[in-house]
Amino acid sequence: MADTIMRSSTADPRLGDAYSVGFGANYKIGDVTPYLGFQLGRNETVWSWVGASSFLSGSYLAKHNVSGVVGQFDGWSTTVGALFENMPGTPGANIQAAVFYGKAGGEIFNADKATEKAAFEEDLEKYGFIAMYIFPLSKKALVYAGDAYTAERMERSDAGIDHDTWHTAAGMALAF
Repeated sequence: MADTIMRSSTADPRLGDAYSVGFGANYKIGDVTPYLGFQLGRNETVWSWVGASSFLSGSYLAKHNVSGVVGQFDGWSTTVGALFENMPGTPGANIQAAVFYGKAGGEIFNADKATEKAAFEEDLEKYGFIAMYIFPLSKKALVYAGDAYTAERMERSDAGIDHDTWHTAAGMALAF
């Protein structure tokens, strides 16, 4: 899949037009379906922050005379996983598991000064894993539960920030 019109950046000449190219593949082997996905992006992850970001504290922005920022990144990500169907002991139950990794580099600009060079550059790295248990109650209802872990590393010339998170989800889905 290629997406060449994700976002036009005509409002800010410092930002390029975003595009991404991705592909994925899977193959069912009995009750196991392994899969692989890859995405390459350019001028991605554009945001507009004020000093409230957990990564860019107000004191950090003030130190660099930046009141708010916009940014863009070039990078890639990949996911490898598998769906295991009809698990032993629980007929119809599925387990899905995956690992992912992504890496990007980019520029952060002062939002208030449209002609200024980049305020600083950043390198980002993110990885993690997810596992989900899915149990059908009927043809139209299922329950699920899962955990995910993500770790992020951000580096710029004068700071390195590590952040990791556990996510848990549980619920029921109904189809009408």
